[in-house]
Amino acid sequence: MSYKILKWLAKIALNIFFRKIQFTTLTKIPENSPLIVVSNHPNTFMDAILLAALIDREFYFLTNASVFTNTYVKWLLKQLHMIPIYRKQDIENGLPQNHNSLTFEACVELLKNNGALIIFPEGVSEGKRQLKKFKTGTARIALLAESLSHFQLNLAILPVGINYSDPENFRSNVIVNVGYPIYLQTYQESYTQNPVEAVNQLTDYIYFSIQKLVINTNSNSEDELIKNIQTLFLNEFAINPNAVHTVFTIEKEIQQAIYYFSEAKPFELHDLTQAIKSYFYTVHQYKLDDQTISNIKGLKKLYYSSLLQFILLIMLSPLFVVGWFTNWVPYTLPKLVATKLTPYKEYHAGIKLVTGLIAFPLWYFLSYLWLVYLFRKQIYSLFIFAIFPILGFFALNFAIKWDQVQKKLKLVYEFRRNKRKIAELTLQRKEIIKKLKEFQMEYTTHANP
Repeated sequence: MSYKILKWLAKIALNIFFRKIQFTTLTKIPENSPLIVVSNHPNTFMDAILLAALIDREFYFLTNASVFTNTYVKWLLKQLHMIPIYRKQDIENGLPQNHNSLTFEACVELLKNNGALIIFPEGVSEGKRQLKKFKTGTARIALLAESLSHFQLNLAILPVGINYSDPENFRSNVIVNVGYPIYLQTYQESYTQNPVEAVNQLTDYIYFSIQKLVINTNSNSEDELIKNIQTLFLNEFAINPNAVHTVFTIEKEIQQAIYYFSEAKPFELHDLTQAIKSYFYTVHQYKLDDQTISNIKGLKKLYYSSLLQFILLIMLSPLFVVGWFTNWVPYTLPKLVATKLTPYKEYHAGIKLVTGLIAFPLWYFLSYLWLVYLFRKQIYSLFIFAIFPILGFFALNFAIKWDQVQKKLKLVYEFRRNKRKIAELTLQRKEIIKKLKEFQMEYTTHANP
């Protein structure tokens, strides 16, 4: 019961936390047969919450055994379908070797009863868009379950790729790509002859399947280059950044193009990379952004439209103040709790989600009680109470719009104060766009001969 209630609450919380969740599937997800969902792991338990909420199955989760600290915690985690898995260092520090054997037995028994598991084969979670080497546990569990059922279990391993636009922050976007199920009958002969080799082959194939569903970069510099080129294209062609699947597709194309030109034109790619890096460094020095720079052509129009928006925002600022005042606690508390609990950003989004799940209802309930006490009439209090969340969203969007208008007005100010520098920056951007379009045409010809 606890699991079902939390899953229902998680769906509501996720749709509030994220601006847009794009869930795409290449095929029908198995419903009444044993299933193991495997995924990349960029955002700790936010990943598990997403998968469990979006996929219509009742899941069990392999969880780091170190969190099973006492009897009460063990009971609670069991209610939430958590199964402890012991890391190599835990066993080396004195735990008996058979702990993971018991874990595997529990997983096999679950799968034999048409149960479903979520496993993150990387074993650790980091915010970088770089897949780590997969642990073999998923393949070992799956092949063991099938072999004990003479490969008649019809177990499916479902690869999933999670892609966050901004893993840590509220009202960002996420795309969850579901690939084709992997069935294990083709590994029967290999597993019978050489179980270790079959496990390694299946692990490699799982890695390959997930790699196609995510942006998997080789280094931080490559990741930064992909993001910068994506930003330039989105602003140049006025593509909505909230069209998350389109953005993901563009990033995938950019990555493939980079690999092509690193072989075909390494020196030209290096020069372009340095030019892009220099351009964005200068933009950040001026505390601007590329979208603002891309609007430089219509500077006069930009000035008047921004000024009009600025005046409108000033007029609406009392509503912002009310929205900020009535929602400050539940909006601020999750971030405060996340930063206090851990310095690791990979944990922040999940902590914010869980804290917000408690903070928002509690704050609004206490606010309602205070309004009832203040006005002595429940109907008036209920009406005012209903406005609080609306004002909160208004205040949040007001703050975002305020920041955008400030940057546009700053561009106009900087241009008038230092026309030569800003003109050089816009010329630099123009040259980069020109080169990118040349690269795009060549790559398109190569990809579609």
